[in-house]
Amino acid sequence: MLRLHRLNDQEVMINAELIEIIEAHGKETVVRLTTGNFFVVKEAVDDVLEKNREYRRSIAVERRTL
Repeated sequence: MLRLHRLNDQEVMINAELIEIIEAHGKETVVRLTTGNFFVVKEAVDDVLEKNREYRRSIAVERRTL
């Protein structure tokens, strides 16, 4: 799960496995999910990508330790 922030600073947890598209729209970012839902967040595209990479790395580490 990725911890992101809506434009009103409300924290939202997004399932990283369901992210289909990440789009830049001015200062905000739109994260579109495979479910058709989308979230407008304050984090920049690069920040969302980095959080997604960190999540995937953590999953890979967990799998190697099993």
